[in-house]
Amino acid sequence: TTSGRMLVCDDVDFGTRRGVRSLLAADRRVDCGSDEYARYEAAAAVQLAAYAFGLPLLCVASVPIVALAAMHRSLAHAKHGMYYLTGGFRTQVWFWEALVIMRKGAVTLASFGVADARLRTYTGMWVLSAALAAQVVLAPYTETKLNRLEAASLTAALVTLWMSALFDA
Repeated sequence: TTSGRMLVCDDVDFGTRRGVRSLLAADRRVDCGSDEYARYEAAAAVQLAAYAFGLPLLCVASVPIVALAAMHRSLAHAKHGMYYLTGGFRTQVWFWEALVIMRKGAVTLASFGVADARLRTYTGMWVLSAALAAQVVLAPYTETKLNRLEAASLTAALVTLWMSALFDA
């Protein structure tokens, strides 16, 4: 979230003489139209993207790498050895935890990367709607109760955003 704060700018009204300027919320000395802000913004975007998508992809890639390097090329043994990443999911979707991390990263990117509050809410709704649809269609957990619990938690988060959009209108 520290990287995300480097993307948030606020419009500050300095009165009739100086007008309105967009300043970095984390450091009011930085003008959001400046080259300095552009450097902060680029670094923050790279870090957020690496965290949101690179880390989950690394998790998925680590399982076959471990299979090749240490488990006599057995993906099943590697998945068992890395149960903290792959356990509890159906065989076809053993990588589901990485998708959950990506979903959380996408929500984080939406909350920091979208300036307009209404559009930020809608973006969160789109991300959670896609996640809920994937959860319901794929039912990744081996236990039905866990699939229902995950669907219920995504629904609760989605309804919260719907209510936010409804009362913001």
